Amino acid sequence: MEDVREAVDRVWKDPRNGEYRIELGKEKEFRRRVISVSEDLNLDNDRHRLSEHGVVELVQDILLRLGKTIETTDEDLDLKKEFENQKQVVFSEVLGNPPNDYQIVFPLNLQVLGSMPDEIDIGETNLELIKYEEWQEKYLQPAIKNQSSNFESFYEENPNDPDRFSWSYWRVIFPARDARYAIYEVQDTLQLLMAEINFIHHKWGISMPRPAGSGRAPRDRWSHLQSPFVFLAFSGDEFERYYALDYDYRGGLADRTFMPNIEDFDSLPGFYKQRDELSGIQELIANTLILFQDGITEPVFRRSFFDFWRGIEHLAGKEGLDNEEIVKRAVFALHFVGEFENGLPSKTEEAINELDTTRNMLTHDWPDARILERHRDAAKVLLDGLLTLYLEHWDEYDMSDFQYLLEFGTMTQSEGEIEQVVDSLERLGVLEEETDEG
Repeated sequence: MEDVREAVDRVWKDPRNGEYRIELGKEKEFRRRVISVSEDLNLDNDRHRLSEHGVVELVQDILLRLGKTIETTDEDLDLKKEFENQKQVVFSEVLGNPPNDYQIVFPLNLQVLGSMPDEIDIGETNLELIKYEEWQEKYLQPAIKNQSSNFESFYEENPNDPDRFSWSYWRVIFPARDARYAIYEVQDTLQLLMAEINFIHHKWGISMPRPAGSGRAPRDRWSHLQSPFVFLAFSGDEFERYYALDYDYRGGLADRTFMPNIEDFDSLPGFYKQRDELSGIQELIANTLILFQDGITEPVFRRSFFDFWRGIEHLAGKEGLDNEEIVKRAVFALHFVGEFENGLPSKTEEAINELDTTRNMLTHDWPDARILERHRDAAKVLLDGLLTLYLEHWDEYDMSDFQYLLEFGTMTQSEGEIEQVVDSLERLGVLEEETDEG
């Protein structure tokens, strides 16, 4: 109870208004103790739908009440017992009531050629398309006019200027006990949704357009479709807070990202609908899709390369594989899914052959080690192949099956030998089913 005692010692009664608050000059130490007590509680954030910050605010309320109780009684109190009493009071007030339905609203630089869907199912709730006028009048302007927030200055300084023609506007009703938790959950779901859209839309793309006459790679992204640059949270009709993502948005996002047609939503893997329930193969694929998203939206191709490479490592197999084996497995996956039956473009094939050597040189900090644009392109295509393999077979194969396929697939020399590996996998599956039934 040392942290509780130290925190309570820093609670004092303000003589001006009689309120109990943190002693002036002791705020940092008080906060440190509050965070320590919060961590000791081991609350299940998802069960209670509270962010870490929400838990800290609960504990701060408990300790302020405890400080007041100690200050206003003449009795010798059992600190531990009184802390538990105050905790039960606060928990009953907050956790004993249903979560609040927060409105999380945001602009998205996404358009669909044709018509945008009115709703997108994201599992627990829906993304609702709202009109530009509703975004402006019901949400944006009240947030700008809110005097207790610095949102107005943020919005004026940020380089993005969503308009009615190039952007779409969305609302999510999400139950939570604090706005941060609602925003974080919506953000995580959207990140995976954007990753799936980008994967379907940019799969097998090898080179980005470059300016005419340019001899070097442009500092640009493959895709500008990222999570929204800002989220607004409303409780009822009251603006509560905003959240800006920690990205380098100084240059702004592209005005728009087009998807060819609405059927593309139906072709998505759909893991974003069950983000918090994923496990095993599904969780592995989802985490790799996030790395794909990072790589395809990263403007610096060196960093983009490492995002794609980490994705390849995720799916290539067990830890401890050398870079040569990782590349071999990724190449096998690329040919197994059959996208480049007539062979890869020569420059891409050359870059793939250089990948393991280049990666080894980077690992050992060789002075001549360089990542070129073609290496980034090659890494992306290899990740495309591995993701395609996993997405096509995740509901048929478990992790050991994928490991078997990639390990022995790299040893094959012909289509017939590959078929033998697949046949053996199917026989293993039948044997496992018979064993389970027996």
